[in-house]
Amino acid sequence: MHVCSVLSLCLVEYMLTKVYILTPIYRSMTLAEKQQLQSSIQKLSARNLDRVVELICRNRPVAERSCDKIFVDLETEDNATLWRLHYYVEAVEKAKTLSCGRVD
Repeated sequence: MHVCSVLSLCLVEYMLTKVYILTPIYRSMTLAEKQQLQSSIQKLSARNLDRVVELICRNRPVAERSCDKIFVDLETEDNATLWRLHYYVEAVEKAKTLSCGRVD
């Protein structure tokens, strides 16, 4: 991944944190949006999946954070987590597009 892509992802994550602080209420995701999110998550690299786990575990009790495996049911995750995941996956996809379109 190019430096500009990494910086873009860092900036998006920073902005997501600020957006979450300023607007803690999110609309519910539709079934179609959840299915698209699930599909997009399944296509992520292992490194990006680690970040997905961090985002999901953020609101879970400490006992659930320390396990080796995590079970994710998008139907039971809160709206804030779902939208954080959505924006993260979107940022990863955009960064991939930017890095693929770049000529060295």
